[in-house]
Amino acid sequence: MTDVPPLVVVSGPTAAGKTTIAAALAELAELERHTAVTEPRRDWLSVDAESHRPRRSEVDRLADLTLLHAVSTSGRARIVESAALPTLLPVDNVALLVHVTASPLVRGRRVLASTPDLTFAEARIVVARRDFATCVALRTSWGVDLAERSATRWRADLLVGCPHEDECPDEDACTENVTNLVAAAFGVYENYLTQQPALAGAEAVALFGHLLAKYRGYVRRCTPLLIGLAGAYQVSRWQDRLRIELEKRAGLL
Repeated sequence: MTDVPPLVVVSGPTAAGKTTIAAALAELAELERHTAVTEPRRDWLSVDAESHRPRRSEVDRLADLTLLHAVSTSGRARIVESAALPTLLPVDNVALLVHVTASPLVRGRRVLASTPDLTFAEARIVVARRDFATCVALRTSWGVDLAERSATRWRADLLVGCPHEDECPDEDACTENVTNLVAAAFGVYENYLTQQPALAGAEAVALFGHLLAKYRGYVRRCTPLLIGLAGAYQVSRWQDRLRIELEKRAGLL
């Protein structure tokens, strides 16, 4: 088997924790990190924020295509944060697609904690407007409706996030738990791409399975190939994971 460089794509709404998790995994797994530059949160409180930013469809489309080209032609191990990339990659991609989420209230409190000069009401406005802008950008650029969960949820190999609705009792512990889950999933995923993973197949699956049971409330979706579905660790199997999952659900495996 020829080694294939890993590609991790992290997506999710505003203040869900994706940047923190991506940074931690990039350091742990020695991945080159690509992240979008965001505008200061207070800028999203201006009166034209909700109407002006979503109109930048051509700029958004060009940025998405540039990123898609970069990850498709790169021979380096990468982790990127992108809302569009999970929908632009072909179904038989070799990436590990991670979606991180949290409730609007929890995300509002996270914005407030990191930008203390805002009020909680303003923090919730920032969350709502940035979510809205992302949804409109994907809809106008690529015809993808993020508001329709069934249209995007199935693309994630791992969908994780804070299980609390109103207020997270321990933000640091929550982020650490989700990060550990993603890192363990990466350990399994790596077995499909290389003959020399950091953690060998059975051991990697056992670790991820242990964390999956321990933090069950944090996981909304997980592709079967991360939890030890019988079969060889091969790049082609990872690329074929959606068909394998559907066949398993249909009772054909």
